[in-house]
Amino acid sequence: MSSAFLLAIAGVLVASGVAHLMHFARSRAAVVDQHVVPAHLASLVVSGVVVLELVLGVGTLTAVLTGSSGQRIFALMCAALFVAFAGYTHLAWLRRTDRDVLCACGVGEAPLGFWVTLRSWLLAGLAICAAVFASASTAWFERPAFEQIVMACAALSLSIAVTLLPTARAPLTTVRAGVLR
Repeated sequence: MSSAFLLAIAGVLVASGVAHLMHFARSRAAVVDQHVVPAHLASLVVSGVVVLELVLGVGTLTAVLTGSSGQRIFALMCAALFVAFAGYTHLAWLRRTDRDVLCACGVGEAPLGFWVTLRSWLLAGLAICAAVFASASTAWFERPAFEQIVMACAALSLSIAVTLLPTARAPLTTVRAGVLR
């Protein structure tokens, strides 16, 4: 099951990295609105996050598909990143000046709050579980087809559910007001 967890984590990271890259100005504006880093460093922060997400996402995906012994290392690096995200989002939530400051999460945007921080902790927990149970295993394409299908479906379902958790829990008035774009 650690392979499914790692695939889910890789999916979240790659999707988020691509979304941050595609909507760089929006991500930068959200970071500025959060008042955690100085405005002149917001572009650098978003750029660093994009690089980290894409490198860790693609690296984790590659480790799972090849059955590499590096799965545990990537899982631990992902866990560290998600713990940092949890700390950042909690700090941004405490510093918000407006209730509708967006999280700048890339995919599944929502106002800062409990659910955004919980998403980061859930992803960190998945990464830690994957690190504990990860081991060099058979390469993805050498596994039986039914196992590939089950793990891919589990990973996709898990990544979508965790990614969209804060958006699903956002107040309907926030969504109607157009805060979530």
